Amino acid sequence: MNMNDPSSGDQTIVIVLGMHRSGTSTITRGLLALGVDLGTRMLGSAEDNPRGFWENRAIVNLNEAILAELGSSWDGLGLIDWNRVPEVRKQDLCRRACRAVVQEFGNSRTIAFKDPRTSRLLPVWQDACSALGLHDRYAIVLRNPVSVARSLEVRNGFSYEKSHMLWLLHVVPALLLTHGKPRCIVDYDRLIESPAAALLHVSDALGLPSDDVAAAALQEFETEFVSKDLRHSVYDTGAVASETSAPLYVSALYSELKNAASGETSLDDDGLQLALRRANEVLTSFAPLLRLTETLDRRNKHGSVKISALEREREQILARNDSLSAQNRQNLARIDSLSAQNRQIMHDTKLTIDQLHADIAALRSSTSWRLTAPMRFVVAMMRRLAALLRPRDRT
Repeated sequence: MNMNDPSSGDQTIVIVLGMHRSGTSTITRGLLALGVDLGTRMLGSAEDNPRGFWENRAIVNLNEAILAELGSSWDGLGLIDWNRVPEVRKQDLCRRACRAVVQEFGNSRTIAFKDPRTSRLLPVWQDACSALGLHDRYAIVLRNPVSVARSLEVRNGFSYEKSHMLWLLHVVPALLLTHGKPRCIVDYDRLIESPAAALLHVSDALGLPSDDVAAAALQEFETEFVSKDLRHSVYDTGAVASETSAPLYVSALYSELKNAASGETSLDDDGLQLALRRANEVLTSFAPLLRLTETLDRRNKHGSVKISALEREREQILARNDSLSAQNRQNLARIDSLSAQNRQIMHDTKLTIDQLHADIAALRSSTSWRLTAPMRFVVAMMRRLAALLRPRDRT
């Protein structure tokens, strides 16, 4: 094995593929019950996936970085044209993928990872598997496109039309690029109904080591982890055909895959291969339009981000304005209070002065004031005489 990996070169890797909101988390948690190593640095749960994503953080981070470098994102509608990616860039991506696998899984005998983005980046991961000498096998998770669209509408506000195209962009490469490889398809609705049976089917189809399967782990997965509450909507095959937003090639491909998942046909069935070719031809024909849509979508996102920023700034300005208005009202109220106090003081002072004037007038008009007038005159004259007789300083 390359990358200085200490393992024996006899590792098996199960790569879980499928569209977002298709149940890939549930099947990956099931692989853990089959004794498969998922690595240690796992993403936590979230409101939209309370039982965990069961995604390896290093793998997800790398996939997000690669998509960004290629000018795309998890919900970008543009096709990635691998023929236009320089060979040097491909080799660099391969090295980075190899490094992530070696660092996360070491020499574990059977390993697995899941990230829906992988469906669109399979050439990178298949090159890495080849470089590391890994036996790559694939579990392709299938869910009704209408259920997926409904889930993405609730979580992300996507239109059904966008979600149906995203479903194709994940499912078509997952099928085309795994042809001839050990693979199986897992119907999410069947998995919810019969978890243990679905897992054992995966184990048998992919030739996973049966000695690693613990009955207790399967029982725990079936009774404690899987719940019908995980599935918020259920639609039959007819719902796709009657859904006006679902193109005929989506309905046709899903119908054939549903038959393959039930065991009525296989992934190599002529009808399925015909539906797959037609869906791929549609994607190829629409490639320029899809790239344009992705560009416009990206600009719309940037515009939405700017609008959100401006709205937040507006809210902050309004909040500051409200705060200043409140302070202004408080100051005006305080001024009114001080003015009222000042008017009261002036009123009280005037009353006091008026009262003093009245008292003085009353005193001067009193009999005692008139009788003591000569005495007050004598006292005043004596003060003046005393002032005249006081010795003056001689300098």
